Amino acid sequence: EQAHAQTDIVLSPVHCEQKFTIRQAIFGIQEPVSIEASLGKICGTPTVSCPPAIPIVVAGEEINEDAIRLFKYYDVDTVYVISN
Repeated sequence: EQAHAQTDIVLSPVHCEQKFTIRQAIFGIQEPVSIEASLGKICGTPTVSCPPAIPIVVAGEEINEDAIRLFKYYDVDTVYVISN
């Protein structure tokens, strides 16, 4: 039962702050970065894992620690972010 409770915490919804519109993010200049280097950066292209094929972070959102935890859980190691 404790393992199930821990999974619920890992899989809880991620709430990231929208910093750019989806259009601005997708058409912006992007670069791939490691998940570890993505904290605080703006997602350029939604990154999904199959399953569940649901974006963890939407384009234009700032990547936070909760998002990184889910990226790691689903074995996502690279994300495209807006270049500075």
